[in-house]
Amino acid sequence: SAGINTQYGAVRLPETSGFGGSGEPRLVQDITDFATFSATNAPYPSLTSDTGGAREAGSEAILEALNAFDPQSGATTFNYTPGARQVVVLVTTEDDDSQASQAAALAQLQTSNAIFFCICDPSFGSTVQDYTQFADATGGQFLDINQFQTNPKRITKSLYG
Repeated sequence: SAGINTQYGAVRLPETSGFGGSGEPRLVQDITDFATFSATNAPYPSLTSDTGGAREAGSEAILEALNAFDPQSGATTFNYTPGARQVVVLVTTEDDDSQASQAAALAQLQTSNAIFFCICDPSFGSTVQDYTQFADATGGQFLDINQFQTNPKRITKSLYG
């Protein structure tokens, strides 16, 4: 309704033992319109939570979302519209186990002129410390996942205004 051409993509952040042992973030849905992104047979609606792992690499997932991380092929493949403003939304109940990548993630967010939102659990470990720095530096927000589960419309309004 605001005249914004919003497109969506998804990176899966698998836990180490729950995804073939790699724990590396992977693009699972390229940039597309909401109808395609949320279709029943699309990758995004079929994502489930991993519960068996020990490593949740949030900063690496941010780098993956910005086409700046992929140790297997050297390049990621999100097809952003040229000149589009990138908004990264990380949804997790864990803190960042890729803290060595935090400086690179922050630098890439700023270089890309991206906005970062975290829908996270503020009571888990160093989650607030890990992700608030990205939100503060990019004009985004740290949002409580517990409030999102209770009232997602309120959180969605924070994201879209």
